[in-house]
Amino acid sequence: MTRRRSATTRRLLPILLAAALLASACGGDSNPVEIGFRRIALDLAFKDAEKAPPIASADVIRTVIGADDDFEVEFEEESEAPVRVVRRGPPPPPRVTRQCDTAPEGATPERVAFQSIKDPPKVGVYPRHNEGTLTIDVVPQPIVLPVPELSRWEIPQVSFVRANVALNEESEATLNPPAQVRDNNTAYADMPQFSITRRLLPGYSTTDTYRYTYHGATGGDFLYLVKRVSVARGVETVFEPTPPIRMVRLNVPEGDMVNAGVVHAGVDRKTNMALAVQSQVVSREWVDVCGDMIDTYRVQIKEQVADLSQSPPRLSGNEGDTTNYWNIQFDNGLLIVREQVDSTLRTSTKIAGQDVPIAVHYKYTSTLDQLDPLPLGTPAFGAAPPPRPSGGDEDDE
Repeated sequence: MTRRRSATTRRLLPILLAAALLASACGGDSNPVEIGFRRIALDLAFKDAEKAPPIASADVIRTVIGADDDFEVEFEEESEAPVRVVRRGPPPPPRVTRQCDTAPEGATPERVAFQSIKDPPKVGVYPRHNEGTLTIDVVPQPIVLPVPELSRWEIPQVSFVRANVALNEESEATLNPPAQVRDNNTAYADMPQFSITRRLLPGYSTTDTYRYTYHGATGGDFLYLVKRVSVARGVETVFEPTPPIRMVRLNVPEGDMVNAGVVHAGVDRKTNMALAVQSQVVSREWVDVCGDMIDTYRVQIKEQVADLSQSPPRLSGNEGDTTNYWNIQFDNGLLIVREQVDSTLRTSTKIAGQDVPIAVHYKYTSTLDQLDPLPLGTPAFGAAPPPRPSGGDEDDE
């Protein structure tokens, strides 16, 4: 008789990290209904919580992302005594590290940052180093894991769109501009558009597409979120809000109160998801970028996403007093030098035939290794790209 057990503990870390990255948490302003951090209520899945059987962490992993079949432990019974036969999968890849220096005491920035925008973002790969934790809130006890030490962001391209075509179809139908306006290439100034792809593990990514105005638009200049695409194990989720969401007010000094307390929101009616954002440029701050002190603007961003397909709506994002921050150089291609995330993703999954809620708490800081990007196609962590096979297709990372 043969029995199979789940993967050993050393296989759990990358799997749990993958589970935590199943969806990108986008959210908004503080929830008027106090959510708070609490133990997941089993009565959402069971009528009688006292009779609910315990749910093993392995069941969560197996249900959410699927169990690996290349690593198994088998037991075989013999006539005299059982002999354990262990069949192991391939060893994990060696840990990749990257040296990051620390700025000397008393170091100051070589140049001052400005709130005005000079140029669009630079295309390329941006290596980053991270510190912090993510917590998977499951029964019988939460699982706390360190975030990956190294990661990368990519800006694959920068383009320019006219303001009239920047409207989505529903907004255009509502405004009903005349054909001369819709087809006029000079009626509106061009709006720069770019995407940022955040990668933490192969097969998992979040791509945010932004547009921005910078020449004194009516109502102020803003960085707009146009679309968010999340990919997890080949499954793609698209969030395209109406209207595009004003993420950050531009061309304002630190401490400016014009946008303080204002909530900007948009809804994707195809997916019944809504995002609300409240942001403010709160201060100036120096950031240590691997030994170089960099002057930045510190932007506070509170996000909350509502899944309107649930009743009541399921809320994720910044809960209670939690807040995200960007340290950004507006005059250097709106470069996000450092990102601090303190956010919660709330979802649910089927475990043992029961619908059980799951919460993933993100609390980490991600900082650039250098201000100038590496060329597109650079593999993970800055090594020289391998030669491409002739006649073959390029595989995605």
